[in-house]
Amino acid sequence: IILKGEGDAEAVKYYQIFNRQPELANYVRKLDAFKSIIKENSTIVLPSNEVPMDILKEQPPKVKPEAGVAGK
Repeated sequence: IILKGEGDAEAVKYYQIFNRQPELANYVRKLDAFKSIIKENSTIVLPSNEVPMDILKEQPPKVKPEAGVAGK
């Protein structure tokens, strides 16, 4: 229960950052989707303008430093 509570508290910090920086949240969501789709020795043919493949054309968002999060 303690470990779960600590994990939840840590997650809240990142949810707050994502709430203030939705472009970062969207980018991370696409990266996670991309990782789950592309596995070892995968071949996938999709238009690169479809989500989450559009991440291949995007530049990472400009991330604003957050107090208390650096170094983690």
